[in-house]
Amino acid sequence: MICCTTIDGWLWRWTLSREPDLTVRGDDDSIYLVQHHVWRKNGLLNLYYHEIRRSDEGRDLHDHRAFNVSLVLTQGYWEHLSDGRRLWRRPGQLIFRRASTPHRIELAKAPTGQDVIATTLWLKLPDTRPWGFWRQGAWLPARQYEAEQGRDL
Repeated sequence: MICCTTIDGWLWRWTLSREPDLTVRGDDDSIYLVQHHVWRKNGLLNLYYHEIRRSDEGRDLHDHRAFNVSLVLTQGYWEHLSDGRRLWRRPGQLIFRRASTPHRIELAKAPTGQDVIATTLWLKLPDTRPWGFWRQGAWLPARQYEAEQGRDL
């Protein structure tokens, strides 16, 4: 069996040869997520290599457009769920999520207080709904939520 660090090492070297397909920045312009398409976007399955560089910005929980599966490759992270649980997601773990599953990611902290970068493979099935945020039990479309926060999507 190929271990996650081997997969991560191969993907990391491969990503150095090309620009990211998407870079998501936070309010302070720091990089939150770097995304590379492993399988190019198509209507059926999309596979992404994610380098998560910092925790979600203490925001409300968010959901996704489609059923998705994460394979944690390195470091791991905490996942906060709507029922109040905070689950450690370790390297090698598969996480299956419905599109409507609210969650938030919190990275582990280094002794310096910096977030410890985690990497994942993220498989996304076809879109079934718009994505958004959950605030006090109510769902808001992402564009509306971000506009209320003074941010652009």
